[in-house]
Amino acid sequence: MKKYIIWAPKYYKSNGIKVLYKLHDLLLEKGYDVYMYAQPTEYKCKYISHITNKMRKNDIVIYPEIVFNNPLKFQNVVRYILYYPGVNGGTKQYDDYELKFTFYKLFYPDADELFISTLDTKTFYKDDTEKTKECYFVYKGGKWKDIPEFKDMTEINMQYPETKEELAKLLRETKTLYSFDDCSLLLEEANICGCDVKIVRENGFEDYHSNYIEKLTIQDKCLLNFIEKTQKMNYKGKINKPPISNLYFYIKENYKLFVYKYIFKNKLKYDKHLARKLSHSINEYN
Repeated sequence: MKKYIIWAPKYYKSNGIKVLYKLHDLLLEKGYDVYMYAQPTEYKCKYISHITNKMRKNDIVIYPEIVFNNPLKFQNVVRYILYYPGVNGGTKQYDDYELKFTFYKLFYPDADELFISTLDTKTFYKDDTEKTKECYFVYKGGKWKDIPEFKDMTEINMQYPETKEELAKLLRETKTLYSFDDCSLLLEEANICGCDVKIVRENGFEDYHSNYIEKLTIQDKCLLNFIEKTQKMNYKGKINKPPISNLYFYIKENYKLFVYKYIFKNKLKYDKHLARKLSHSINEYN
């Protein structure tokens, strides 16, 4: 069996990031070796920072759409499109040798769907709490117009509420959630907490209609299809060299590893291996 290496940002509130880590857990449950190429956090999973040539040739890397090209230089590349390509980073086009999957067909119609639920129904649920608040949410939608009524409402963002328990409590107290972002897990969390959910549109507000329950019925089928197709991957062709414009990506990722190891972990010793790794990334494009 081929191993899976999932490139991911540090674990955070963003649902796209949560989906990558949940994919790790689901593949692990199916009996596959899975590693997260990410900055270690409190999230319990298998992390990896060193990639061998054997892994590059034989195993599978999974990149979200925000990653440019193939920075880890794997032969078998899966592109997991979690949002519209190019909007949050990355490019709008991918190499032909990449096997493409998408969280929603709407994001990339030509890819197979790989829907993964991260909805926590133990924390988010409806009860008899009196609904006395009105809230709004911006995030990926961008605040593209000012709505005077929102000034007196509570804004939900990536910093507030701080914990999901606090968010769930706020949503159970909320009568209506207005959202500029029409594709966020928050909409589902609000829905099951009993909120009316409205999407901000050019000419007013549109009721949000959830198809989340329907998506749950296809989750396991999507995962099995993903496993079947990825385990058959065996690309032997040429890997295109990333363009010079992606040098920033390499420097940024190596810098994050350095900060984690030597500042947060209080290890100030000079790491020759890390220096060589960063130097190689730079010299590769000279």
